[in-house]
Amino acid sequence: LLGAFLASLFFSFQMYGAIGLPIGVNFAFFVLCTALWFAYIKQGGKKLLALCLFMSTLSYFGYIVYPIANALLFL
Repeated sequence: LLGAFLASLFFSFQMYGAIGLPIGVNFAFFVLCTALWFAYIKQGGKKLLALCLFMSTLSYFGYIVYPIANALLFL
């Protein structure tokens, strides 16, 4: 009985990590995209525009780690 209790003790940490990690990653990605768009408005450039459009397209997938992991798996 004690073994079952100790095993389930870490489930709460796993659950809170699964809930909190996507929110934190998506917020950081949103801030990065916003900073890139402001840099494009200030400086311009075709490469920066391409990067901004690419990052904005990736943001439509929601949780950004899944598309990156899939791209790395299939390259």
